[in-house]
Amino acid sequence: MARTLPLASCPALLIAVASCLLIGCGRSTPDPAEGTPRPIDDPAEIAELEAAARAKPKPKPKWKRAPPPMPETFAAFERPDLGRLDGGWLVESEIPGQRVLWLVEEAGTKLVEVDHRGRERVFGLSLSSPCALRLTDERGQTRTRVIAMRDQQGQPQLVTPQPGATAIVGQDGSMLACVGHRTYQIAADGRCRYTTEMLGSWTEPATPSEACELTKDDEGGVLVIAEQRLREQDGLWIAQGLDLARATRVASRQAGLAALAEPAPEPEPEPEPEPEPEPEPDADRKPELEQPPSAPTP
Repeated sequence: MARTLPLASCPALLIAVASCLLIGCGRSTPDPAEGTPRPIDDPAEIAELEAAARAKPKPKPKWKRAPPPMPETFAAFERPDLGRLDGGWLVESEIPGQRVLWLVEEAGTKLVEVDHRGRERVFGLSLSSPCALRLTDERGQTRTRVIAMRDQQGQPQLVTPQPGATAIVGQDGSMLACVGHRTYQIAADGRCRYTTEMLGSWTEPATPSEACELTKDDEGGVLVIAEQRLREQDGLWIAQGLDLARATRVASRQAGLAALAEPAPEPEPEPEPEPEPEPEPDADRKPELEQPPSAPTP
């Protein structure tokens, strides 16, 4: 038969039991009214609560993010002043054949995009490179869009094809081209390398496998990168056949929305190539004599 030890022989157990009893006896019964919301009728208390809510710091919007630093090799190229874009612009939409209204605010750091149905999206606006914009939406997700920008008679000109390619000329004669997610650097001696940016980090420059060449033809300079052919138009290097890529300044939001209701202008057709002249007959070649018809065989 198992023997049981007297309770007095376990002083540690006695202390634990006594502590539990003291804690239980000293705890007060919770008041059910404490967890029940109460109405606030005092105007002074309401004003105090509203002032405290306004004074509470609000979280920074996710679209307000500083862009990652650019590679040092981009220093030779002038960076567009996005602050000069403040106002309204009609630009090419991501949907082929359509346009959207861009409302640039806060010295070129905020973009409100309005489509033809009046739907709005807010983006943070910054430079990804001297020839590409960086757009950050309200969820913090980013995308890029190529641009070319210059001043003409004191007014900014903006080209932002979607999709497409643009390029700028540096102080040392080299060129920087933005084609899709790649940024190409074409040195003055013709060497061509590209780099890409992902999650705020730029890759090391690499030699592309496709063609990358600056040539000339009867119409002027041509920059050839893969399947893209860029030409200079009024100081802006853009891919051929991108007439809709040139943004249009609008005076106000209402004017921009009214313009969106109109059909987008059709691009100018490219001139047809002239037919090649027929080769002239060789003067030294003697004409072949006609052979008389052969007599029928009996």
